[in-house]
Amino acid sequence: MTIHCSLHPSKPAHFQCHKCDTAFCGGCIVQRTVPQYGMMQKSYFCPSCNIPAEQLEIGNFIEPFWTRMPKFFIYPLQLHAILLVMALALLSALFPTTLLVYLFCFVVSTKYAYTVLTTTAKGNLKAPQMSIELFNSNVLQVFKQYILFAALGGIATLIAKYTGIVGMGAFGLICFILMPAMFMVLVSSNSVLAALNPMIVVPIVTRIGWRYALMFLFLLLLLMAPAAILYLAPESLPAGVGVFLATFFQHYYTFIAYNLMGYVLLQYHEEIGFDVDYDYFIKSSQTKKEQEQVPTTPEEILTNQINIMVKSGQHEEALALIREESRGKENDVELSDKYFNLLKICQKRDSYIKHGPYHLGLLINQHKKAKAIKVYQELADDKEIEIPASSVLTIGRLFFERGEHQNASNCYISFIKSNPGHEKLPDAYFPLIKLLNEHTGNKPKAKQLAKGLIKTYPEHSLTPAVANYVQTMM
Repeated sequence: MTIHCSLHPSKPAHFQCHKCDTAFCGGCIVQRTVPQYGMMQKSYFCPSCNIPAEQLEIGNFIEPFWTRMPKFFIYPLQLHAILLVMALALLSALFPTTLLVYLFCFVVSTKYAYTVLTTTAKGNLKAPQMSIELFNSNVLQVFKQYILFAALGGIATLIAKYTGIVGMGAFGLICFILMPAMFMVLVSSNSVLAALNPMIVVPIVTRIGWRYALMFLFLLLLLMAPAAILYLAPESLPAGVGVFLATFFQHYYTFIAYNLMGYVLLQYHEEIGFDVDYDYFIKSSQTKKEQEQVPTTPEEILTNQINIMVKSGQHEEALALIREESRGKENDVELSDKYFNLLKICQKRDSYIKHGPYHLGLLINQHKKAKAIKVYQELADDKEIEIPASSVLTIGRLFFERGEHQNASNCYISFIKSNPGHEKLPDAYFPLIKLLNEHTGNKPKAKQLAKGLIKTYPEHSLTPAVANYVQTMM
């Protein structure tokens, strides 16, 4: 049964905390780089308990293989895979009777197919790129398949010697059924002896259960598919075209089969005993956009952890974490916003009164205009909060720019009343004069304020502009 994220019930979980028993998807878990054995290693922590979380098996959060069959069929259509299939088919069609060419194509196809199996089993669902290194590396692993076949052939010969053709046929049938499991053991253990050991292979089949039978049926159909396609082809087909098609579909369906076996190995890696690196799997399976959304910086990781704590209702804990990490200075505007909201939720009145004006200043400095206006309106309604004069003046300008003339007038009037003698009083009076004259229709009051401003601040830089504006009101 699939375990789902406790905070996102529609998403399968990647981790689970053994202490609080909460399950987390990849977006909810807290990632940290911590020193381990003298090296920095990425670790995953429960955002609530702040202890390492247990990684669930990858089969919990990937599609079951039987639901993604169409994806197996389009796997060889990826650029490098389809180019290789066409090249091998063309080579076979050009030299249909040359044994050396046939062996070359067979070895290259087998090596690529084995790479398909191993990379898929590790979580990389993209077709491997062709390169000299790909065909030169781990060649011995590929030949171990042939050693496995040779060993089974030798055992079959011995069985035939003592039990006859019936015994050999029964052994052959059993080997045929167990062959996918043998391949999986060979990949996971890199040992031919382990792949030949029924005490290892048979328990794997029983652990996978009926899903193994389903996989075997798919593989059987894939094995028969090329012959079925050629049987349906017209008899008038030219010999060269027939060879090309036969080889093309042989390699095409081979890559599908190995991709399928690799995926089953990935899905049931715990049952088979195959180690899959979670970080490699995530990096290989995520799109570029998904990778960009993963929090990587300390600020992003902290924000993600706080979001998770808030979603789970741990408001006091989230508040304490912000205080601990920021040491009383929430300089990050997003973190400050979360702190501001948590103070309201937790009813920390004294801290709210202190932090509100500071948060407003951060929003203004970061040009978060809409958010700054919203926070200002909230703070202005609270008579116990003293908003800095510079913030009030800036908010008045933002209201003015948005065409909210009444709100702008209220801001400037509030600034003037609360800050008598302030050096920036002309910065409040001048826009207020414009508002009175142009938007409220109170020209006499506007003239009165303008004349008073010119008289009181004759040396101010705005005074000439005010004087010119008065002339337009005449």
